[in-house]
Amino acid sequence: MSAVFRHPDRAAIVVSDAHNLAAQAAAVIAWLEMPGNPQRVNGWTLDLAFPSSASGSTALQKEILPFALIERLVAHRIQLRLSIAPPSAESSPSR
Repeated sequence: MSAVFRHPDRAAIVVSDAHNLAAQAAAVIAWLEMPGNPQRVNGWTLDLAFPSSASGSTALQKEILPFALIERLVAHRIQLRLSIAPPSAESSPSR
């Protein structure tokens, strides 16, 4: 999983590589509270990637995005994209 700010004309900014949504959200909120950071990504897209299993399935049931995160994204015109990341080596079956 990861939380990455993306813009078509600029280099991506990785804010978190945590493996759960709560940790990603907390990292993004903390990053946006740092002086100057909200202005750097105003109008960008925040891509939150969820891991998929080796079978390709992804379970997102009962995941909750904190209102504090949504509030900050709206305030800075940041779009939210939810992505499914390819399976990691850890979740792939051994041969």
